[in-house]
Amino acid sequence: MRNTLAVLLLTAFAFTVSSAQTAPTTKSETAKSAKPANVYPMQEGYVDSHGALIYYMSVGHGAPLLIAHGGPGASHDYFLPYLLPLMRTNCLIFIDERGSGKSSKLEDTSQYNIDNMADDIETVRQALGLGKISLLGHSFGGGASAGLCAQVSEKSFAFDSGQHLPQYERTQ
Repeated sequence: MRNTLAVLLLTAFAFTVSSAQTAPTTKSETAKSAKPANVYPMQEGYVDSHGALIYYMSVGHGAPLLIAHGGPGASHDYFLPYLLPLMRTNCLIFIDERGSGKSSKLEDTSQYNIDNMADDIETVRQALGLGKISLLGHSFGGGASAGLCAQVSEKSFAFDSGQHLPQYERTQ
């Protein structure tokens, strides 16, 4: 009986030791294995859109909200203090339009037009695999957003509070 009890205790001890070696033992190891809901990782990069490198930065959880800044010539930075709280319920994707912020500057100024900027938004959406998005465009970015809405076959709505609504007759 003593031998059986000793074998059972040694087996239990060996199992406990092997389990302890594979399980996280510190807070930092536990934190690495599971991300808390209050952590919002950020991703940034560039998407090549017909020769223009379009910078994007994404952060947050939830349905995608793509944001096009005003300008031209500005960047997405002025949005950050106001829109970052939305990252709790949306994945925010900020872009810098062609020729603005961290996106590439083009020598051929004829490439700076609403149609191309609308195409840039769509190219970023597709490249990031976003599927259906909500789109927020401010000032000149509202014009590019409205240009994209004019291109899509689904029901869409665009509102631009500025004076940037162009004529929407596609040149292609």
